[in-house]
Amino acid sequence: MIRLINNDIEDIDLDFILMEKKENNGDVWYYIRKDEGLSVENSWTKKLEEAEKTFNLALTLNPLFPNAISGKAHCLYEKGDFKECISYLETFLKLNQTEFSVFKKLAECYFFLQNNTRP
Repeated sequence: MIRLINNDIEDIDLDFILMEKKENNGDVWYYIRKDEGLSVENSWTKKLEEAEKTFNLALTLNPLFPNAISGKAHCLYEKGDFKECISYLETFLKLNQTEFSVFKKLAECYFFLQNNTRP
């Protein structure tokens, strides 16, 4: 299980996905969702960097874990680091993962890089 306690990552179970929730007032929250749809306790944060730390830890424990790779790619995309995001998305696809959303995100990254724009 991933647990964030006082902004420290304590331990990890590798079945989690980075989620984003936008409030009506414009605030954006990031949290880690378990496969059964519940959020991981103490994982809600307004700082993308804190969510990214979670996936960095997961990747140090298992560099080929698809959910951690896609979570890290999502963080990079949100930060506007499209070149690095492409690297993670391509790694994800090499692991025989064929989710449509990954291809869409990959195409968006190439578009934003070519046109020097951001979403």
